[in-house]
Amino acid sequence: NRIAFTLSRGYGCAVERNQSKRYSREIYRSLKKYLNTGYDLLLLVYPGNNSFSSRYFQIHTLCEKAGIIKA
Repeated sequence: NRIAFTLSRGYGCAVERNQSKRYSREIYRSLKKYLNTGYDLLLLVYPGNNSFSSRYFQIHTLCEKAGIIKA
């Protein structure tokens, strides 16, 4: 799988943008073993609740809805 994270315009200062990307990459690393292979993923991240646990839940739910989590 290939994955890219992009942030919406006006997300915040550089520290917030970098932290958000780090959280998203770490969550992908933890979910990678449960995902089907052969997909290109592009996730657009909007500002909001930027905690690790809420972002994990959001990305996990998104992958479930897309049907790319192994059964």
